[in-house]
Amino acid sequence: MLLEGKVWKSGSHWLIEVPVLDVATQGRSQKDAYTMLKDAFNLLLGHKSLPLKIHPLTESRFLLEVVDDTELLALILKRQRVKHDLSLSEMAKRLKVRSKNTYAQYEQGRSQPSLSKLQEFLSAMNSGIRLSLGLVEG
Repeated sequence: MLLEGKVWKSGSHWLIEVPVLDVATQGRSQKDAYTMLKDAFNLLLGHKSLPLKIHPLTESRFLLEVVDDTELLALILKRQRVKHDLSLSEMAKRLKVRSKNTYAQYEQGRSQPSLSKLQEFLSAMNSGIRLSLGLVEG
């Protein structure tokens, strides 16, 4: 799975972010900022080393490639829910399901949502995130 990110220079540091993960960090160089992003991502997942690749698109845009879609989708759902200050119970109400555990299984990586289900979850959070599919050469 590929996630789009932004990187830019501000003063003497390079700032970097991946909006869908609600993650931002910085480094003294662009390369250092990419390294810090990988570290931040692995800390969020609780892994010491999950295979990640960074594919620069332009000087200010890149794609973050993550091999394990299940863990990545679980992290996206949890980060966006927390960002929008929603509890699991509130998510269940918004999704019109009886049990918060139904949704929680996706955040725990026990179930993997289809693309339409993932968009439904993100829309229920009012995240403003719309999924888009595109062709990436490489």
